Amino acid sequence: MRKSAIYEQHLCLNAIFPEDSEWAIPVCYSSAGDEVKNTRNNLGITDLSHRGKLKLTGKEHLRLLQGLVSNDVMKLEKGHGIYATLLTVKGKVVSDMKIYKGEDYALVDLEPGMNSRIKEHLVRYKLSFRAEIEDLTGDNSLFHICGPGTVEFFRSLGELNTEKIGEMEELQFEEIKLGNSQATIHRVDRTGEFGLDILAENRYAKDLWLIMTERGKDYGLKPFGLDSLEILRVEAGIPVFGKDFDESTIPIEAGLWDALSFEKGCYVGQEVIARIKWRGRVNWHLAGLVIESEDLPSKDDPIFVGDRKIGRLTSPVYSYTIKKPVSLAYVRREYIEHGTEVSVHSRDKIISAKVTGTPFYDT
Repeated sequence: MRKSAIYEQHLCLNAIFPEDSEWAIPVCYSSAGDEVKNTRNNLGITDLSHRGKLKLTGKEHLRLLQGLVSNDVMKLEKGHGIYATLLTVKGKVVSDMKIYKGEDYALVDLEPGMNSRIKEHLVRYKLSFRAEIEDLTGDNSLFHICGPGTVEFFRSLGELNTEKIGEMEELQFEEIKLGNSQATIHRVDRTGEFGLDILAENRYAKDLWLIMTERGKDYGLKPFGLDSLEILRVEAGIPVFGKDFDESTIPIEAGLWDALSFEKGCYVGQEVIARIKWRGRVNWHLAGLVIESEDLPSKDDPIFVGDRKIGRLTSPVYSYTIKKPVSLAYVRREYIEHGTEVSVHSRDKIISAKVTGTPFYDT
């Protein structure tokens, strides 16, 4: 099991780690309910160092990406990023990603475990492009801070242009220095709260983590684990690859409109996406489901209207914010209207539920 650069700090906080995982990243420190409530009301920090991180360089690294991903990387300005997908020729999702443009490089942020696969995919298409692809996953740490106190907390550090941070657009990033540590901060919504990713080389990770956790105590900052992150992101209606969409999914089915450009040139899978956008429709849509039960159903439990199966759950969690189970779910287009009453067949129970929009709470 691989360990992040701050594994010892997690041990000191009595973190609980997954039993069977490639990375020893905490699933919780206290209880999911307490961690979720604190992040929604104050400030939370989590270790995301297991996320995939690729760096592309060379004179034609942007041209390589432009011909493969579903969004327009050529329009990016330095210090900004976009959300995009890699698709098959049939328009199905190989992976989603966040792409950031630096001075002479592009940084690609991926779901955990996708770094080797996507590096191989890019190398396969590289051909004569003058581009190099480096896997930074094991050499760099990534933390995420979020909550209503995020900007105020960074203002207290006194070493940053905090007014600028408060006005940062989604996926904009800045280089910073905290103490003797260097990092980049990326404006990223992972929970529905104002959030910042902090990316740094492993040699700076411990100092950065200690600065954040020590100085953040006055602002209610507490660490939260992957179990709480899952609840927070589902409450916010944020789908993730491998759970809410995969290689069987067309991005339009998952509502990934911000990952698609309809003005850029050709890319792999473009014809399918354009055909659906301008001439057709999809039969399945990712929606929210509020579940009227104390019991939490399971992933892939079927959804029915009467005797007709009309969908399935993808990410059921108990929402400590609205105090009910909720889930992202695929629902046939005929039943996508908010308020539609459905039933979830979970094990030996039939549970009432309603189709709804996301997020599941009012920020």
